[in-house]
Amino acid sequence: HKSLTKNMFYTKFALATGLSLASYIGLTKIRHRITKKKARAKAYQDMANEKISQQLILNSSKLKFSSINKNSGKVSFGLTGRGVQAFMFDPALNTAVVDLGILSTRVATSRPSDNAKHKVLTPERIEYLAKDGFLLFFYYAFSHLMQPKLDKLIEKFTKNPIGLDARVLNSKEIVDLFKNTDKIQKDLNIFKAQKTDLEILQFLQDNADNIITKAAKISNVVKCTKGTQDIDHGKYIKIDEIKKIAESVEKLTQKINTNSSKSVDKILKSARNTKIGSILAGLGICIFGAGFVMPTFLYDVVRKYYNNGAKTFHVQERIEREAREELKKEHPELR
Repeated sequence: HKSLTKNMFYTKFALATGLSLASYIGLTKIRHRITKKKARAKAYQDMANEKISQQLILNSSKLKFSSINKNSGKVSFGLTGRGVQAFMFDPALNTAVVDLGILSTRVATSRPSDNAKHKVLTPERIEYLAKDGFLLFFYYAFSHLMQPKLDKLIEKFTKNPIGLDARVLNSKEIVDLFKNTDKIQKDLNIFKAQKTDLEILQFLQDNADNIITKAAKISNVVKCTKGTQDIDHGKYIKIDEIKKIAESVEKLTQKINTNSSKSVDKILKSARNTKIGSILAGLGICIFGAGFVMPTFLYDVVRKYYNNGAKTFHVQERIEREAREELKKEHPELR
């Protein structure tokens, strides 16, 4: 029932993504209303304090101020902002669709600016594009675009093949298999004989003891049904990832064959440590980028040029000014 199964996946993808975006759009509208309500309440409180006694607030106002931070006067918000088949079957990319939808909603519903020069690219809109752009890059793009390049760079300088997943390099079963390079070469030859995607899928099913299949399962490229080593055929398998595993196994085999003076355990331990170092380097780059580069860019570049150098929440300030004008009309005693 290939057609039915595919249509069910399409429906699941559409519903899950659509409902997530719809809920976020609804929450965005609610947040905007709450922002205005809280800013109005704060403006009334400030105006009352400026003109007359606190008693006016208690006697005349029907507004509630419990949501206002008494110490800072700031309004606190708890909401914070990740081919079709590739997105549909990959959980990370599926989440990326939702995050991109959230970013699009934020950009579309960004509130206006006082600056006439920034009617389209408002400060809030620019901040969303800058902040979420950075985060989406580190969440999704870095692992696909930069981490492989970082691995290759480190592999080039250390001469250690680190293409395999760290879990594979840390597996005792895999280490033991690499001690028989003749058997591994046979496994590689069997895999290379598979020419089409369908043949590779059949290979994974029929060759459970092949090192390619074992490495694919350990690294979670091929998912198994819970508690077994049976392939879960309901999960998407990236054929390109299987091919990369085979290439990495071949590189490591060549390394072992050309370094007979070192034991297999030492070679794989060295590769494992280098792989961990590469992953930590990637994490360090992401942390530095998201924790320092992004906020520095927001405060020193975006806000400098798009918010007149102010580092405050300009939207709240504008809403408070508008609320003050409205309240002056509604409550003459506050003029």
